[in-house]
Amino acid sequence: MRNKGRLFVLGIVVIVFLIINSFTNIVEFITNYLWFKEVGYTQTFFTKIKAQIMIGIPIFIILSILLYIFIKKLKKKYDEETEIIVVNKKLNLTIKLISAGASLLITLNIISTMWFEILQYINGVEFGATDPIFNNDVSFYVFKLPLINTIVSS
Repeated sequence: MRNKGRLFVLGIVVIVFLIINSFTNIVEFITNYLWFKEVGYTQTFFTKIKAQIMIGIPIFIILSILLYIFIKKLKKKYDEETEIIVVNKKLNLTIKLISAGASLLITLNIISTMWFEILQYINGVEFGATDPIFNNDVSFYVFKLPLINTIVSS
């Protein structure tokens, strides 16, 4: 009983912390929405959000699966080394929650910083002019290379 009370208080503290840290983002979102609504461009406002969601969902799913597999293999290796095998449904749930939480944080970071470069990479069209040195279409340098540089530098 005492553990549940501590867990509840910890949950409340985490939620309050997240709300306080997200306050400026929430205010900015509401302000931008009201401005776009006032000038009649709410569809344009939601285009960015829709693009970020369309990019974020596959990234989140893939990262969740990969992190879950990684943590399960790590647990299996740990169990082999310690020769103690603990089969616990709560532990499996904890592994799922950890992988989902880490995936969510990574996905939000990727979406907030690289969403436009990902869209350019996916929707790039050829210019019809080639680079004389590397024989690449110029569109490669405009649409593809910025995302590649961002991934390599991070």
